[in-house]
Amino acid sequence: MGQVAVSVVINRPVGWVFEFVTDLRHDVHWYKGVQTVLLLSEVDRSVGTRYEQRTKLFGVSFTATMTVTAYDPPHGMTLVSSDSLTPFVAHYRFDPVDSGSTRFTLSAEVSSSGAYRLFGPLFVPLVRAATNRRLRILKRVLEAE
Repeated sequence: MGQVAVSVVINRPVGWVFEFVTDLRHDVHWYKGVQTVLLLSEVDRSVGTRYEQRTKLFGVSFTATMTVTAYDPPHGMTLVSSDSLTPFVAHYRFDPVDSGSTRFTLSAEVSSSGAYRLFGPLFVPLVRAATNRRLRILKRVLEAE
């Protein structure tokens, strides 16, 4: 298991960024490779919310179930991924910065399984680089709104 931590400053208010990012159904707009996200639970955006996400990462398609285990609007959220080729625990943090902007930090403990084991020690740096690219896309999407 390895650690990934990346952040980006988005020129939008904290509450606005929190509302967009914590609804995982929006991942298809900024998280390249995410193909579909379905809400599996009756609970929407709180502890216990469950999603099914179909993703293609480094050429391999897989489905993961994600469960929200902590939800603290507008400050943070924690997700646990299961039934996945990339099991992880992700912590989303939203902090205000000067002039109404938001620092969004995504930190995660990730591990590789299945086909991704072939990447060995390169897996975490590859995930970190891919996540940095995705946060730049998120910034563009949210600042264009």
